Amino acid sequence: MNRFLLFFVFAVFSSQAYALTATEAASMAVGEGDARVEALRASVAKADAKTMEFIQAMGDDEVKIVAGKPVIVRDGKAFDPVSGAPTNLTDTAEDILNNNRMRGEIESALAALQLLSPDEKLRRAAVKTLQGNVDEAKLPLIDKALAQEAVA
Repeated sequence: MNRFLLFFVFAVFSSQAYALTATEAASMAVGEGDARVEALRASVAKADAKTMEFIQAMGDDEVKIVAGKPVIVRDGKAFDPVSGAPTNLTDTAEDILNNNRMRGEIESALAALQLLSPDEKLRRAAVKTLQGNVDEAKLPLIDKALAQEAVA
């Protein structure tokens, strides 16, 4: 995923009151598969820029667990997914485990968020990714995207 998309999502969602919480980030990254999938699905419907960044980081295998809490790791540096503040990356940090189902859910979540992109190519790619693979949690986001879509 490109950084343009993250910038776009930040611009779209920055005016919303919702913000990613530590509990939501942990729910998406730690625990059993079904619970993580449900947490991911719930976050998509009300996603903000931090949520999008965290989901993208999970898809890019940039999330580790330190002392039971998720952190985003880039270039050997760890950041809190909620505040963005630097945090310690210990030797005991563990990778999150994304099985094929979770990877598919992450891809689907990112595609749903791409529906709001100003880039028509990204929106078309998102529609192709989501075809036949939409859960009810994404319907409000899809309705919003349809309401603002200018291309038939």
